[in-house]
Amino acid sequence: MSSRPPIVEAAAAAAATLVAWRLLRYYLTPDPYSKLPGPPPESWANGNLFQFFNPNAWDFHEELAQKYGSFFRLHGFLGRGHLLHTYDPKAIYHLLIKDQNTFDETQNFLLMNTLIFGKGLLSTEGVHIRSSLFIVVLMLVHQACSIENSGKCSTLSFRLLICATKYPSSMMLATKYFRFSFPRTSTETYFSTSKLRDSILRQVSNGPREIDMLSWMTRTALELIGQSGLGYSFDPLTEDGQEHPFSTSVKELMKSIGKFMFSRFYVLPWAHKIGSPGFQRFIIKLLPWKDLHDMRDIVDTMHNTSTEIIQAKKRALLAGGDAIESEVGRVKANMAAAEEDRLTEGELLGQMSTITFAAMDTTSNALSRVLQLLSENPDIQTRLREEIREARQLHGDLQYDELVALPLLDAVCRETLRLHPPVPFVVREAMKDGVIPLSTPITTTDGKELNEVIVPRGTATLISIWACNRNPAVWGPDAKEWKPDRWLSPLPESVVDAHIPGVYSHLMTFIGGSRSCIGFKFSQLEMKVILSLLLESFQFAPTDKKVFWQLNGVVQPSLDKDGAKLQLPLKVSLAPPAPSK
Repeated sequence: MSSRPPIVEAAAAAAATLVAWRLLRYYLTPDPYSKLPGPPPESWANGNLFQFFNPNAWDFHEELAQKYGSFFRLHGFLGRGHLLHTYDPKAIYHLLIKDQNTFDETQNFLLMNTLIFGKGLLSTEGVHIRSSLFIVVLMLVHQACSIENSGKCSTLSFRLLICATKYPSSMMLATKYFRFSFPRTSTETYFSTSKLRDSILRQVSNGPREIDMLSWMTRTALELIGQSGLGYSFDPLTEDGQEHPFSTSVKELMKSIGKFMFSRFYVLPWAHKIGSPGFQRFIIKLLPWKDLHDMRDIVDTMHNTSTEIIQAKKRALLAGGDAIESEVGRVKANMAAAEEDRLTEGELLGQMSTITFAAMDTTSNALSRVLQLLSENPDIQTRLREEIREARQLHGDLQYDELVALPLLDAVCRETLRLHPPVPFVVREAMKDGVIPLSTPITTTDGKELNEVIVPRGTATLISIWACNRNPAVWGPDAKEWKPDRWLSPLPESVVDAHIPGVYSHLMTFIGGSRSCIGFKFSQLEMKVILSLLLESFQFAPTDKKVFWQLNGVVQPSLDKDGAKLQLPLKVSLAPPAPSK
């Protein structure tokens, strides 16, 4: 007799029945991609999915790009459920921009993000992205106003809100304000991270030390988005301080998601419909599934942190006085919205979790990659330090305009984001039957040449940011080498002629279209401020520990292949003094 509670057996049986029906429907539908080029399946059961969605799959991704070109198919589970894969610029343009109403985030992606973050930008589809995006922009604009302590700025933010509520097309103005003006207002907050420099200085004052720079970059990125975007301090950035639980949870999130490959695609879409959230949590508690329990704890930590921040704002609102203006910007921005655009408290919590995750995880890992590359290229590190010191001598504390005008610093950031994008790929699903045009024709297995591919509703297409950014046909034969100097002279005509549809510097790192990263300027400024502070004072060198960069949803450094030790140890010492002139 089974020892499991009947309710668990019933839930498992219902999920199994729904999965079986979905698989049967797959096999009753003809395969529209049987003639497209692509790798053979690793097995009938797994297709290519475990080869592709694998933390150590870099060699497989490289083989795909070299052998099958810019558009091909991948096999899915159990012989069906195929995926398309592309880094063709014209295909990407149609997927992300021209036909973005046909190709949107996958339902699985939206569902997963809803369960993890709540209702936020990463879980919003269709027309709802307009009000969701705009409230997020206003939350951040209002925080910038609080930083500047400017009544005019507050008036501007609310006028933008009213205008966009009545005229949706004007939302673009507000989004541009956040992308291009908000970073300027946040520079002073960024420079408060001199606490980071001081903490490391105390650690290396008596000689070089091995320091986990991933931990410091994660802590710093969280503190920056907390102060600049939420008006909340997560971390004092002292050497005896501990990572905030939110920071630890975010670092573990992507690794944890990767453990739910099959269940995420074939069980979750049906299981989440069974019972209430309370019932589902009860079932999760009963299941002997450690990975699922770990994921629950990660989600709870992020949710509880956002709840704590909202409660702090409400307490400030009740307290009145000066506490209001400095603490409740996001709440006021939401209250000012029209009824149809106003967020519920649950949605506000979701937006805060989403903002904090998106601004912290990608940037902290990108900064870690820059520091590793500079440690491996001491000549470029020395040149960059000299550039920063010369600018300091000329301008004193670097303000926004001086900081973004440093050519080598900009080149180092661009080249790192080109060669090593923190997010290696995104996925789009056909919401209805569509067509994907190609800039480079492909040849089918029966010898036909195709300039476009007909895509039935429900087809998922993987857009490889990683492969697009290092395409030799665009970037030349040295496309796979880290060469910041390529940005100090005009780029090859092939780069311009490729018409890469990204929002940033001929790159797909921040993608393009309505779902492009609204905070890419914010991220760039963060990287440049932190690098300028650290490189002026410290010298970085590799240790003898091998670092494995995990190919998760966000690429992360680890000291082992299974990602159990997410770290980036570097040897840190005081920078040599500037040569006397």
